[in-house]
Amino acid sequence: MATLHALNIPDELYAQLQELAKAENSSVEAQIIKILQKALQEKTQLIEERRSI
Repeated sequence: MATLHALNIPDELYAQLQELAKAENSSVEAQIIKILQKALQEKTQLIEERRSI
């Protein structure tokens, strides 16, 4: 598995990630992966829909 180091995440955004992770009994890292997966899936679906038009 690749490692991605994100730098300069705004404090407010990181705090929101921490709150979400705590609410879902998860880690910040797991939440970031979950959010990225969902966003990429949605973007890929949109691109595929545009191609089929």
